[in-house]
Amino acid sequence: MIDLFIIPKGRTGGSLLATMLNAHSSISMGYELYPDKLINDDGTYFTIQILANLISSSRLYDSDNLNIKSIKYNNIKTFCARSARSGITLGDIVNALNFFNKNTILNNLDSKLDFIDRLLIIQKNKYKKIIVGSKMKVDPYILYKRNPQAVFLMMVRDGRDVLASRLTNGNFNTNPTECAHDWVNSINDFQNFLRIPKVKGVFIKYEDLVLNSKKSLSIICELLNIEYEESMTNYLSRQQPLFMNSYGQLSAAQIQDGLNSNSIGKWKRILSKKDVLTFEMIAREKLIEYRYL
Repeated sequence: MIDLFIIPKGRTGGSLLATMLNAHSSISMGYELYPDKLINDDGTYFTIQILANLISSSRLYDSDNLNIKSIKYNNIKTFCARSARSGITLGDIVNALNFFNKNTILNNLDSKLDFIDRLLIIQKNKYKKIIVGSKMKVDPYILYKRNPQAVFLMMVRDGRDVLASRLTNGNFNTNPTECAHDWVNSINDFQNFLRIPKVKGVFIKYEDLVLNSKKSLSIICELLNIEYEESMTNYLSRQQPLFMNSYGQLSAAQIQDGLNSNSIGKWKRILSKKDVLTFEMIAREKLIEYRYL
């Protein structure tokens, strides 16, 4: 069973939160181990045996980076690179695959999540942690059904900063109207999810995490029944796999700069007046609710 999930929305600070949680002596966090990449590039499915053989055959070099680059299928290459961000090696992936019947077909969400769960548990044991979590781009209702004891987190950040970041980082292919609706809908969806009586979860504001990290992180620790540790705020003092194996992770360089407020209010420097007015017209109610207006 997985103990903790960050339900990610692009450019809201989920990777920073995962890194800070991973710095706790009891918490092991995975980065973006998403099931949508456990499929062949042509849309066909892998069996456990075929996938294990594929990854095993790539382990021909001394460098982990070269090993991953040698994988011929882009989806699996991406999954393995994201695993490396969490300190999970190709050998760990093969060991996780070997836990299952070799004829099992990874053709549905449950089978893929079973494998990812096993991989996260291997990671937890490897780093001698007692709590395991991950960023997971999966419907939280599905994750809750599988892990009813888990804590669920979602980052919320000023939507105008989210828009500014999506326009200038990565390949989000967005615009003010689309981004505003996505921002509002994602908050509404998670608010509705948190209304389930037994769900344990909370929104974490990016701005609070940066400016008053101890308070934000203490709320999460209380939900997990563990004590807050200063190492979470001082996460740079702990060895982090993400910093050694970022593999193009969009936020890795910024996270390594340490906590700062440079990205708060970035929208004022980047967005046009038209962009701001368009976003605020759609998202005004939520911007007010979260005290961004």
